[in-house]
Formats: sequence, structure tokens, C-alpha cells
Amino acid sequence: MLGDEGCRGAGGTVRTPCWGGWETLSIGQQAVNRSDAKIRTFVEQAMATLKSWRLLRKLRC
Repeated sequence: MLGDEGCRGAGGTVRTPCWGGWETLSIGQQAVNRSDAKIRTFVEQAMATLKSWRLLRKLRC
């Protein structure tokens, strides 16, 4: 499961971004943050699309 910056300290089951300034992160940490951000954008776009469907509007809480 992917988490964002707000999930810091969530534990081992949630993959959160590496913390620190971009310049202070290692090349590997930057690559992990970049790949997680790409996945997260697809998920957020899919959720936005689902929320825009009229059929599902009545089911939202």
C-alpha cells in the first residue's frame, strides 16, 4: 500500500516517501520517491474519474 507524506510513521505495511530535502536524498531514495509519485498520480486520477461518474455519486458517503 502506498502512503503520502501524511502517513509518516504508519508502519511497515504502508510504503511512504523518503523524508528530507531533494538535495539531501541519495540517488536511490530519489528514484523510489519518483516511482511512488508516478504510481500515486495514476491512482489519484482514477479516483477522480470514479468520483465524477454520475452513477456513483449517490453511493458516496
